[in-house]
Amino acid sequence: MDQDENPARIELDPRLEVCPNFNSAAYTLVRDSLVNAGTPVDQVIVTLVNAWTADNATRRELWDAQQQADRDAEEAARQLRDAAEQAKRDDDLRRAEEERAEAERKKPKMPDFRAGALAEVQPRPMISPFARHKLNKFEYIELWYFTPAGLRATAASQHSTSDDAYSLVQTDEVMAIKPLASVRASKSVVRDEDLSWRDMTIGGDTFLEEIADSHWPEPHKQALASHFYRIGRHP
Repeated sequence: MDQDENPARIELDPRLEVCPNFNSAAYTLVRDSLVNAGTPVDQVIVTLVNAWTADNATRRELWDAQQQADRDAEEAARQLRDAAEQAKRDDDLRRAEEERAEAERKKPKMPDFRAGALAEVQPRPMISPFARHKLNKFEYIELWYFTPAGLRATAASQHSTSDDAYSLVQTDEVMAIKPLASVRASKSVVRDEDLSWRDMTIGGDTFLEEIADSHWPEPHKQALASHFYRIGRHP
């Protein structure tokens, strides 16, 4: 007879079972049937004990195999759960990365630049020779000469006034010949108090740039820089 490939599930560990007392009244019928067959009663008891012990040993092996099968099935189920959870985590991470990449793509991008490249420096507009002469003499000069309008007027006059034009002037009780442009004030000059706020701030910056490169004493430069800074910060 073929053994059952799927035996009934054992619900209790056979190691916990105790061999019955085959000499008790509960087993009288079994003992008597074997005794009547010619087997001594003592031998009958031994035979019954051996039969129970062999069956218990078999059932122990089946129990162990059943326990191992349960553990294997539980481990397989755990691995399936872990694989499903890992797949979900991987999918969540992939979607999060796609969303992050999409958000990054939509963000405004700062234009790139070449590190170490030098910015193109525009030459500083030339101030009037008259204003330059006044600066060199440490004399008062209207701020208008340093405003955009004053610088444009200087550029225009350079095209209309000959570099060879000179004028006779008296300096320190001595008559001297100087370029006409250095001794003649502009007819378009605007008084400081009549300048717009924009012209005053721009003109002040240009004026500071000019005296920074001059031989003016450093304390005077610092004082004027502080003066124009406070004006620019005034509400």
